[in-house]
Amino acid sequence: MIHTATKYCLILLPLFLLLFSCEIQVTKDGDRIIDSEELLRTDHQEDFLKNKITQRCWRDYGANPYCIKYATFKDDYKESKNFRRRLIIPRGFENESYWGKLYLDLFDADKHKLSYLADTLEYIGEKYELNRNQFADMVVTFIQDIPYSYILADERCMDKNDGFDCVDGQRFGILTPIEFLHTLKGDCDTRTVLLYSIFKYFNFSPKIAISEEYAHSMLLLDVVTSGDYLTDNGKKYYFWETTAEGWKAGLMPPDFSNINNWEIALY
Repeated sequence: MIHTATKYCLILLPLFLLLFSCEIQVTKDGDRIIDSEELLRTDHQEDFLKNKITQRCWRDYGANPYCIKYATFKDDYKESKNFRRRLIIPRGFENESYWGKLYLDLFDADKHKLSYLADTLEYIGEKYELNRNQFADMVVTFIQDIPYSYILADERCMDKNDGFDCVDGQRFGILTPIEFLHTLKGDCDTRTVLLYSIFKYFNFSPKIAISEEYAHSMLLLDVVTSGDYLTDNGKKYYFWETTAEGWKAGLMPPDFSNINNWEIALY
């Protein structure tokens, strides 16, 4: 096994483009008391040192529209960001173990900060009577709909000229789940760690797969479908691309389709 710390962040173009206007308003205030006058309502999230309510609308693979409103809090954001900046992964980990340890630490640090978002997602699932697979589709398409951003550690944004948003100078080249929800900026493993956290909350059995060959990270999820998967203890976990719209569970991008080039980093 190669001892390295390759960063996983390859970009995919959407499988297809969804052009729509969402009219259904689904909101829920959850169980946290919020002073609405203190919150900046914006979808661009330009000032990251304020409490915020983010509102987004999107469609799932069946063109069913959803809208969501959730709050993120400046103290949670700063705490999460500082945790990542100070985090140290001990030497000696093999490649997938290194990233698995990092992903697990980020998950553990933020998992109790996601209750407001989870509460709202649960409300949507109940409102529309979504079954388990439909609920998973709704959650993943919510994340796929957020435009891709480079999250760079050592590289510089000025060296990227393909038009994608970019944030450089970030330790490990990843953002935590709370940082992603607060800023709406995320690459492949920023997204997979957030989705791992959400699905853990709802008692799925998510996993995160990485490929050194493809320099990429993908979600693995225990849903009923067909397509490409990895197995663990005899159970199938289907690949799910998260960086662009249109990619359903089990549908592997052709350039990433050699299963032998994938390993489970986080169980």
